[in-house]
Amino acid sequence: MSDWKQYVQLLSKQVLTQLETELFNIGFCDIQYMYESNYHLYLKAYCSLQQINTGLKISRETLQKAEQIHREWEVVYGSNKKNIFEKCQKNYVNQIYNVHYITSIKCCVVVQELFSYTLEQEIQMLRQKNEWFSIEQMCQIIIQLCIGLTQIHQQKLIHCDIKPENVVKTLDGNYKLANLGFSKLNQKYQEYKIYYLAFSQNYISPEISYKIEKDQSIKITHKTDIYSLCLVILEVLNFNLSKFNALNILLNDFQQSSTFSNSSIEECQKSFEFDDVYDLFCKKCFNQDPHKRCDSYEILLNLLPLLPLTINNQIFLQNYVSNQLREDPYQNANNISYALHNKLYNSLILIFLSEQQDIQAHGKMNLYQNSAKNYLEVGQLSESLDLFLKALDIAEQESTERQEQAQILEQISLVYNRQGNYELGYQYAQSSLNLIQSIYNNSNHELIAQSLHRMSTSYQLLNNSEKSFYYAEKALQMRQIIYGKAKNEQLADSLDQMSNSYYLTGDFNSALQFCIQSLEIIQQIYKSPHPKIQLSLNNLACIYYQQNNFESSAKFFYQGLEMALQLYGFFHPLVQKITENFVYVLNLLKDQQQIDKYKNDLIRIQNAFDLENF
Repeated sequence: MSDWKQYVQLLSKQVLTQLETELFNIGFCDIQYMYESNYHLYLKAYCSLQQINTGLKISRETLQKAEQIHREWEVVYGSNKKNIFEKCQKNYVNQIYNVHYITSIKCCVVVQELFSYTLEQEIQMLRQKNEWFSIEQMCQIIIQLCIGLTQIHQQKLIHCDIKPENVVKTLDGNYKLANLGFSKLNQKYQEYKIYYLAFSQNYISPEISYKIEKDQSIKITHKTDIYSLCLVILEVLNFNLSKFNALNILLNDFQQSSTFSNSSIEECQKSFEFDDVYDLFCKKCFNQDPHKRCDSYEILLNLLPLLPLTINNQIFLQNYVSNQLREDPYQNANNISYALHNKLYNSLILIFLSEQQDIQAHGKMNLYQNSAKNYLEVGQLSESLDLFLKALDIAEQESTERQEQAQILEQISLVYNRQGNYELGYQYAQSSLNLIQSIYNNSNHELIAQSLHRMSTSYQLLNNSEKSFYYAEKALQMRQIIYGKAKNEQLADSLDQMSNSYYLTGDFNSALQFCIQSLEIIQQIYKSPHPKIQLSLNNLACIYYQQNNFESSAKFFYQGLEMALQLYGFFHPLVQKITENFVYVLNLLKDQQQIDKYKNDLIRIQNAFDLENF
């Protein structure tokens, strides 16, 4: 094996000799030269501790800079040193295993997942040969880059430096986002000072470009990454991202930007709707106001109708999305609101793929139901109702789908109730109960208990306290027979509904007891923020308010608000409603400082809704 040191230009032979010794001392051997840039040396080495081949990114750094890199590595790994991307069944973010600093030669060593080469290197090689990616390869790269960015954003991280040099091709041929060296936690109101090197200039978003020369701190969000990623996607489609074109896109002067390079492969030009992709990005991703750009979970769904997906592309995407939908967004993400929306768009991707295939009616019905539930979970009621009605139409045509039909009727009841159409909500709940009782002959069955629960809710919303209590009690009794002494989610739901029924009759002491019992069970089941915990906290706040215990009411409104922010994000109708109730109680407590703070939050939410409606 040749001596790897003879190929290196970045470091002196004396430094390289010391580097080799130090790397051996921390467990690296069989070192091979990969390549180097103006700032970094990349090596391949066997790690005896992990017993795998790894990539080493080496740079001359001060101790202060190395400590910063180490801190950024900890951001990715978390305080418990467990890589947050390991939660993904298949991740498209290149892994960083460790960071070392060699004091004697002032070298920082980033130990990472081994890769073949970067996207930038691959593009250069292809252009030198007057060749380009195949249709299938282009689609693969685009899909995997979009997935990689959603995985980063789902963990509440911002990459901040997306460009072809920071996309790597792994040994198994997949493409991953890499070098989260500038990565930041996506925190509310956080400002960061970011320094970009010269080779990054073409990929800088407008909000960063305008501040960078003045050395100012800037507020950045994950929308910064949207701009950069879409430029990389255009390059994958052979767009000529010259400084001239990059500047015109930055200034939103899209007419002045020349279009795609003249590829020698006519197939690429014919198969891709290049101009449509470019127009899509101009409208949704390149806006100078980052808040007007789409989210990363939206990009792929928007692109799919414009991509000539091969069978292999479709199989890959369908398998990945199906696996993702099996994961619990409340357990596998640091940004739950984002994860819920990502789950929704993954389910919509499956609907899109199903339209390209000939699938049975039952399969379509399930896809519609799942997406409808996901729309409901993020509060998009009209879209949820449309898909539930489509699913119901299929179920009514299929004589063997009576149970599914009953469950869809129940879900439609829930949507109508949330829309404030309580009479229709009641009618669909009654239809669901009648159908499910006919199927199971009025036996003790969870689906019957579930329908009884929904009837109680409908009567509660219609202010019929007597019938609400009747159905809530029947549901609770049936579940106690079914589950015995087991403390499960279904029992907690019935206890919560009993609390609601007592609340409606004005028996607030009984309502409080049942609500506390329900909350204790739910908190044992879910160890992280969950909608059912948030709902119970809100219910407790309302009960304490009715008992004139305003301090306890404010306490639980605050806890419920904080959890709602984690679950749904700042600009959400539920967050607005809880904040309004919280401010009302704070007024009773005469806490003016807190009143002013949360009133300002209400104004920001309302302004956002007004702008969206406009």
